[in-house]
Amino acid sequence: MRLWTYQTISVLHTLKSNLPHYPTWPDSFWKKAYHWMWEKQKALGYLMLDSAPVWAWHSVKKLHGKPDDECGRNLLSDIEIAGGIVLLELEVPDHLCLLSRYDLWNELMEDLFEDREPPAERVERCFKPDLSTKKKGSKQHFADIQATFPYLDATWLKSWEPFLLLPEE
Repeated sequence: MRLWTYQTISVLHTLKSNLPHYPTWPDSFWKKAYHWMWEKQKALGYLMLDSAPVWAWHSVKKLHGKPDDECGRNLLSDIEIAGGIVLLELEVPDHLCLLSRYDLWNELMEDLFEDREPPAERVERCFKPDLSTKKKGSKQHFADIQATFPYLDATWLKSWEPFLLLPEE
């Protein structure tokens, strides 16, 4: 499965050394969301290790669409960007990837951060992304699709590019 992920330069160096990368659990407020996603993947029968899941993009703005500068700017802090970020293009085995709708994932996070269990119907819809575009009025609407998986393997790296957007741009 073709995916893209924003990572630090040190992760790229690890992969270029033919070593796998196992993400650490964030110490930030995102930790709760990461744990919830990890538990969900494990409950669905996906291979999960003790490390945090890797987050990546399957489709942005269109099916199989590569993330653009706007996507990166919306996700990354000025501190992260200043420290050096790369966009990795990967080919990850399908059986390791859990796809979900990014828009509905954000709604689920609202529930998680309010210490509420997300409604089962919303969870189910989140993890059944539509892999096609939909007509919404006269315009095309596409719900971005993210993927999570247990680690990064060096053999999955197909290409990379620096994320050159300056902080505050």
